[in-house]
Amino acid sequence: MPIMKDAMRVFPRVRFAVALSIVTLLLVSCSKQEPVATRPQLGSLPASGTLLISGHPENSQYLVEGWYPIQPDVAWSNGHAKVWLSFTSDQLKNYKTIGLNLQAAVASLPIDAVIRTGGRDYSFPISNAHGQATAVAEVPIAADGTGYQEFEITTSKTVVPAQFGMGPDQRVLGVGLSKIQLLPGTSGR
Repeated sequence: MPIMKDAMRVFPRVRFAVALSIVTLLLVSCSKQEPVATRPQLGSLPASGTLLISGHPENSQYLVEGWYPIQPDVAWSNGHAKVWLSFTSDQLKNYKTIGLNLQAAVASLPIDAVIRTGGRDYSFPISNAHGQATAVAEVPIAADGTGYQEFEITTSKTVVPAQFGMGPDQRVLGVGLSKIQLLPGTSGR
């Protein structure tokens, strides 16, 4: 029976040690988990109200999903992309509209871009003008209470440039974005 008494003294310690180990593992594993990212960390739009995308890779922080690296003339989406912007209180007070300068990859192939923001969809045809298929999509600023706004951009067609004889580029391209700017006046559409 002395073995049984020794076992009874040891088991509570073992149970406590096991329980403590489990709690420690849970705490460590929870602390290593990445927080759920709901929006990127970014500064507000420049005071000028114009954010140049083309040729400015440092502004890729605003292009949060579905974009290829910024090129000298444009940033191309993959057909479904997101832009996050942050506005200062003065910008929210003084501007009601934002313009996104968009273009199609193939000038002879008009496309429609749909921008979803503030719970609404805004459709913009991008057609050939002066040899380039471009449009300035004007949408209302509808920033949330913290000054952030998400713009989800989808296109009616995507293009693989190589299939149109435009070089070896095999990327699937949606719409191009070259500039974002605050516009005076009321909302776009």
